[in-house]
Amino acid sequence: MIKGFFKIIILKKLNERDRSGYDLIKEIESLFEKKPSAGSIYPMLKDLLGKEMITCKEEDRRKIYSITKKGKETFERLLKEKEEMIVKHIGLVRILKDITGEDIEHNKELFENVKFKEELFLKNISVWMSLKKTIEETILDKNEERQKRAVALIENATSQLKNIYKKREE
Repeated sequence: MIKGFFKIIILKKLNERDRSGYDLIKEIESLFEKKPSAGSIYPMLKDLLGKEMITCKEEDRRKIYSITKKGKETFERLLKEKEEMIVKHIGLVRILKDITGEDIEHNKELFENVKFKEELFLKNISVWMSLKKTIEETILDKNEERQKRAVALIENATSQLKNIYKKREE
């Protein structure tokens, strides 16, 4: 679970409708198939309250959180940053094409034409970021043998992914 993304997830959920802390924990659990601790959610809610991105009112002994105008603006900015990150990944796909020599034009089309769902993107962000970092390290590595091995692994992974999607289409 990525604590660093709780802010955008909480703002997204509160942008949809008001919720209690318990509701947020349950919804995040359903997204990630792992229950976040109250010790990670409630401090984030306190921080968002302190930054005036959300408000809190008590209803039937439960605290109900709502997003403020400032919170909505922050959420929109974070979504824009996410879109910019996707554009950067398109650049990485192009670099991979140069490294592997494979025609990956369909990947570019996928990135440019598919509207990513925020939940899916956030659920897999650690994988994307890890891959991005690894690719960058591979590109910068001056050791030719390691680069060859890395490219071979990337080609192998690409082949395996293609097989998965071939089987899905059958």
